[in-house]
Amino acid sequence: MLWTAPRQRRGPLPQLIHMFDISFHDQPVDDKVQSKSPQPTNRFAPSPLGLESSSPRTLLLDLGTQTGWARWQDQTPLRSGTLCLATDEELDCQRRLGKDRLLDVRFVRMHTFLTAEVHDGVKRVVFEDVLFASSSSQTQLWSSLRCAIWAVALHYPELSIFAVPTATMKKFATGNGHADKPQMAQALVVREPARYLSVQGCHVHKIDGTLADDNEVDALWLGYFTAAVDRGEQQFLGVHQRHQLAKAEQKKKKAEARKLAKAKRLAASAEAKAKKAALRTAIRSLGRCCGIWRLADKRRAICRKCGSTVGLPKLQVLMPQHSDVVA
Repeated sequence: MLWTAPRQRRGPLPQLIHMFDISFHDQPVDDKVQSKSPQPTNRFAPSPLGLESSSPRTLLLDLGTQTGWARWQDQTPLRSGTLCLATDEELDCQRRLGKDRLLDVRFVRMHTFLTAEVHDGVKRVVFEDVLFASSSSQTQLWSSLRCAIWAVALHYPELSIFAVPTATMKKFATGNGHADKPQMAQALVVREPARYLSVQGCHVHKIDGTLADDNEVDALWLGYFTAAVDRGEQQFLGVHQRHQLAKAEQKKKKAEARKLAKAKRLAASAEAKAKKAALRTAIRSLGRCCGIWRLADKRRAICRKCGSTVGLPKLQVLMPQHSDVVA
């Protein structure tokens, strides 16, 4: 979806000034906020009254200037697309007016979009939790878009919000937490060949003839991850929670390894003792030693192999009187 705004090549672009004069305090959404910013054309109709669903209506978001979105219900995708929060001309005008550090138009439009979605029946928002960025401007933009979600959730207590780390989503989709965009697109086609036909770079051809870009692909994967959570196969865990869980699993593995190593040492020691005892029993049954004798003193000789002891009066006939003799 694209926010349509008239273009003007010259002058200060006064048509954009109204975007920054919006207050979110005690204003009805229908007659104030929505009138200030154009709404997406492909809206969703609310669910029929009385329809019970196994999972709440969910909005999935891959936040950015080009925000990928998808709408799911009953673990099934309903609609998806990419929402352009601002064009290059609008961002340039915003910088020239000095509004980029005061009230970013992308924050305003994201807040308006989320408010309209909640009014249409969305009960849950799941967004991709980005843990890194290549520049400070990207970090600030992503933080402001996340704050828009927080602001809507604060105003609507019935709305639940969850975040999925990027690496977690990629590992769920491809088995690799560092997968690139073409790999994510290819995995989507493999998972749902009836809905998504082929891959073109990092874009996917959908069955309705439209093309899903990488932002929409990420939003769809968020939907599949959320469906797995509803089935009890995955969990919504924060970064700290995942780190603690990984540490606990690592400690458990180390304890099991130590326990296994100790059991192996005890088993090896018991086996050695059993072999030694069996050898001594065999020697005693034969009445003679199988190894090399060493004179311990004048009264006894000791075998180097089995450690058995024999009195010298029995060996004086068999062995000469020197330090090492063969029995």
